[in-house]
Parts: sequence; C-alpha cells; structure tokens
Amino acid sequence: ELYFASNTDSTYGGSDIFVSYFMNGKWTTPQNLGPEINTAEDEVYPFIASGNKLYFSSYGHNSIGGFDIFVSEKKNGSWTKPVSMGYPFNTIFDDFSLIS
Repeated sequence: ELYFASNTDSTYGGSDIFVSYFMNGKWTTPQNLGPEINTAEDEVYPFIASGNKLYFSSYGHNSIGGFDIFVSEKKNGSWTKPVSMGYPFNTIFDDFSLIS
C-alpha cells in the first residue's frame, strides 16, 4: 500500500490523502480516502503505522492551531473519525508529521 497526499481534481478541497495498492506488478488507480479523513482544507503527510493506524496532518479538522496531527484507525474496511494527537504533539503552530 502507498499512502500519499495530492491536490488533483478528485479532492474534497485542497490536498487529500489517497491510497494505491501494488497488484499484479502494477499500482492500482489511486483511491481518495473519503470525507471521514479528507476535508475542504488540506490533509497532508500521511504515515501508516502497525495496527492500521493512519497519522496525518490536517488544516481542516478541529485543530489547536494551523496544521495539527491526527490519527485514524481502519476497522472493518472503514476509517474511524480522526482524533487529534493533542498537546504536546500539536501546538498553536503548524505541526506536520511523525517519523518512525
């Protein structure tokens, strides 16, 4: 699986998060993760962790200030409502991504 952000014509607003799967030696057509993850603003810097947890930065979900880091979990094929990582991960400044 490849998760990435793009601002193509098929977004809900600014940049959205998409996924593509490597199948039969080719990448599938990217799929938008949908309105549970993406908003009319920007969602960027996706990071998928073990346990099907998606960490990403959003300007559109309810934030402390600017871009904040959120987490969502894939359960039964759907993404849960994103939850803010809260302070100290998020501040009044722009907070972008996690690194493993």
